[in-house]
Amino acid sequence: MIVIRKDLWQADLKEADVIFVYGRAKTMPRFEKFVYQNAKRGARIIVNTDKTIPFPTKKPEKSQNGILLYKI
Repeated sequence: MIVIRKDLWQADLKEADVIFVYGRAKTMPRFEKFVYQNAKRGARIIVNTDKTIPFPTKKPEKSQNGILLYKI
């Protein structure tokens, strides 16, 4: 397993199997579009909703304790 901490807007998301997002509410709609256009099929997106909102137009596969799992 390799963990890479990187600016998501600059990262090559096609290399990632799992993407963890602790984002801001105002950027989540933009990031949702970005990640679904640039991540590889089958990638999992984990969103912590403690201080943000989930993806506005996608339904998570799982949700528990403010952590949401999406799959591309």
